[in-house]
Amino acid sequence: MSDDGKAPKGFCVLIFLVMSDGKGPKEEGDPNELCPRIEDIEGNCKIDGPKGCEKYMTEVYNEKYFNCTCDNIFMIHKIKRYCKCNIRCKDQTVGHA
Repeated sequence: MSDDGKAPKGFCVLIFLVMSDGKGPKEEGDPNELCPRIEDIEGNCKIDGPKGCEKYMTEVYNEKYFNCTCDNIFMIHKIKRYCKCNIRCKDQTVGHA
C-alpha cells in the first residue's frame, strides 16, 4: 500500500492471475479418451487371440472393450494369457482399475 491508502496499480492484476492460475475454465475430459485395462486370464492366445480377450473382457465386466492385444506368458506348469484392452474412460465403471 502506498502512503495515501491506495493499492499500487499492478496489485489487482497480480491477485487475479494467482487466483485464476491462468488456465481458464476447467473442462470435462474428452468423451473419446481411452483408458487401458490389463488382465491375466488362464488360457492361450494362440486359440482365441485378441478377439478372445475382447469377448472375455466385455462379458465379464459388462462394458464394451476394444483394441485388445493378447500375449502368452509361459510359466513352468502353465501358460497365462495377458490381455490389454481399451475402454472409453467415460464408460468405465468406478472401482475397475
